[in-house]
Amino acid sequence: MQPPPVIDAVEFHDTRLPELLASERGAMAGAAAAHLPPLAIHVDDHAWTHRSVDRRLQVSRGVADDAVAIRVSAQTWSDWHTETLRVPGMLLTQSVEVAPEHVVTLSEWDLALRALWNGVPVYDKETVELSVDGRPVDLARSFTLDDPPDEIARHLEIVGFVRIREVFSPDEIAALNAEVDRLATTARPGDGRSWWSDQPDGTEILNRIIYAQEGSQLIDDLYADERLDRLGRILDPELRPAKDRMDGASLLIKPPGELVGLANIPWHQDCGMGGHNYMCPSIGIGIQLTGASAEASQFVGIAGSHGTSAHPLMTEEQLEGMPLVPIDTDPGDVTLHICDVIHASPPPAGAGGRRTLYLTWFPPTMWDAIGPGEAANDMVMNRGVSPEAIASGAI
Repeated sequence: MQPPPVIDAVEFHDTRLPELLASERGAMAGAAAAHLPPLAIHVDDHAWTHRSVDRRLQVSRGVADDAVAIRVSAQTWSDWHTETLRVPGMLLTQSVEVAPEHVVTLSEWDLALRALWNGVPVYDKETVELSVDGRPVDLARSFTLDDPPDEIARHLEIVGFVRIREVFSPDEIAALNAEVDRLATTARPGDGRSWWSDQPDGTEILNRIIYAQEGSQLIDDLYADERLDRLGRILDPELRPAKDRMDGASLLIKPPGELVGLANIPWHQDCGMGGHNYMCPSIGIGIQLTGASAEASQFVGIAGSHGTSAHPLMTEEQLEGMPLVPIDTDPGDVTLHICDVIHASPPPAGAGGRRTLYLTWFPPTMWDAIGPGEAANDMVMNRGVSPEAIASGAI
């Protein structure tokens, strides 16, 4: 695996930063931080204060008296700068010193700094372009494999997700569900291949099996399925699936009833912890083993949000007026989503219960950063840990 390049914080601030501040990025960052107090970042023995002045970012040496102050190492700052780590990953790994009352402020500053450092805009529901040649895109439109690939690709590029109907036959879906039933009987908490949620009475219940292809030839054969490969490469022929890393074939088994834990996933981007620089853009393919609906639970995406940033703890007020698109599906349908689109899997409005099998197509850069048996969160957790410690099993 190739580690990301190390960016020297002092050299960056002395040489590259003035050009960025004077560019459109300085304006984007200043607008994103206009409502925020100044942020002072200590990087080892150096510090810089960031503030928005007239909606343009300004950076000065030292720590201003009115600034929220945080502290990171030179390595963490470089990882943050290259998007190997995002603020949620830094918090998880305790690689940033920040007062608890300033965590939300830091998370919002992350959006502004991402705009400055890497040119990633903050999602704006008022300006997002959801049209082709001046005509609004039908956000609820679905396709079949018989539709022109360029039309499917265009919809996916603009919206960030799409439903493809009737990709798998009823017999194929029945066979896959039988495999899920079989695999579920062998899953156990702590086996390293399954995730579990708590029910109201405290008992655990299975909600996901990862690397499902290891125990099923039928699922393993999906990696050679021409239909899926065509869809996985629809935006970029260089994308390819990973069987031995990034969780392989991941089975979402969302049981009915009220659940606590990772069964209901809040608004997020798949690279939200870190790794955008090597795993994006990628395409997640969801084979719908059961129907999906508001009553059963379903994928909900924010149209046009891929390639942007958004606060990871969005409130109902922030979501008001956004183009939220729930995707209803039937068994045998397939969904595609660009993995940095902002999406969620909310609790079911009714009794609940659905199954989806996910396979993901990644760019070649992912193989440079993630090793066999690892996923993005492993890379996040291992930042700053020596290869010898990882190899020894000390972590």
